Amino acid sequence: MAGAYSLKTFLRNAPPKQLKKHLKKCKVTPDVPWAQLSRADLYKIAEAIQRADGLTRAILENDFRAIFKMGDAKGAESLLQEGLNRHHNVDLALPFSRLESDLARSYWTYFKHPELFRAASDMRRADECASWHKLSCLPSDKDPNTMEEVCKHLEKELSNYFSKNGHGRNCEVDDYAKEGKLYWFCHPEERPKSPLAYNNKNELKPQLIRKAFDVVFQYSQEERFLEVYTRGGPKRIQNLQQIFCSVVLGFDLLDYNLSRQAYKLDCLLDRNYPLPLPPDSLTESVQLSSLKLLHENKQTNHSRKIIFEADGKEDFTGVHDLIDALVAGKKVNRESLRVLRADFLLIFRQREKDTKPLHLPFHITAPDMCSLRNDPDDEIAKELLKQWGIDVSRSAKNDSSKIGRILQHRICPPS
Repeated sequence: MAGAYSLKTFLRNAPPKQLKKHLKKCKVTPDVPWAQLSRADLYKIAEAIQRADGLTRAILENDFRAIFKMGDAKGAESLLQEGLNRHHNVDLALPFSRLESDLARSYWTYFKHPELFRAASDMRRADECASWHKLSCLPSDKDPNTMEEVCKHLEKELSNYFSKNGHGRNCEVDDYAKEGKLYWFCHPEERPKSPLAYNNKNELKPQLIRKAFDVVFQYSQEERFLEVYTRGGPKRIQNLQQIFCSVVLGFDLLDYNLSRQAYKLDCLLDRNYPLPLPPDSLTESVQLSSLKLLHENKQTNHSRKIIFEADGKEDFTGVHDLIDALVAGKKVNRESLRVLRADFLLIFRQREKDTKPLHLPFHITAPDMCSLRNDPDDEIAKELLKQWGIDVSRSAKNDSSKIGRILQHRICPPS
């Protein structure tokens, strides 16, 4: 499947046998001929779902979206790869070959292997997460504790932290290992809401909704860095880093003078700063499309934020021409400028005939945030940032004998 989710799109493409089983489990039983569904029958199914109570509708909507999300070629590949993980040891190649579509494969796995499905879904979400905050050079003698009681302790500490703001009454944590990295997917509860909605008696009444939001910790065993993904500002990120280091790594972050600067951006003020691309790489060119600067006036003790943005058709010098024009007017002193954020556009070489080259936009925000994800093209950009001297996070030496520690899976099947 591809494109945006909608209930009718899902129903139109879902395997009738799996859909019938799913609805029956939720006590939604539309009177339709499941062997051969017509367009009118699909409307009857949608109407039956809408007539269900609010909780049932919410559960089905959540399930349908999760299945739809994994119902494409990338999702099928993720399920296949996760099945080969030693924690599942399930070869899905044969059963997948007997199913008619990627959505059918996703639906089948959802019911047949719910733990595998949830793990693959979480890992795909991690691959698609942007805005990771990086903390590097963690102590080499502090290894993550992956025991079950530590995971429970993390749930409790996160719940206590978020409850101060009315969140976090409940919190569940799932942990996984993949390709030398450890992941903790945390799901604290948001503040309960009661929007007006119609119940199964067609009465307009407040319906209690208790949603969860995501906090993801990603720990690199080889490079000894921690990345955090969540919503919120720098203070929340630092508090979450402190909680993780205390609970999982077993040390107080405040006792270590670790640099918060993972990315150095002030060098980009120099129009001649080199951003070379390897001649044998898949990349063709790179453009600096935008700079967000902080102007500090030491005489008046005031500061201003300025954004310089090229129109996308200019080369790397477009932003610097704007800066030179401002400095030439003597409104600001170049030495008083600091780069807060830099936006890049990385252009890849054409990989197939009659296809446009891939354009990868991404941004870096000082001192520690990067919008790059975990997919292969983004990994190329991450390596370039290191080569350019923009990623200045340092890696402590790693004890390779401790890499590969088995991470226990504690995954509840979908409801």
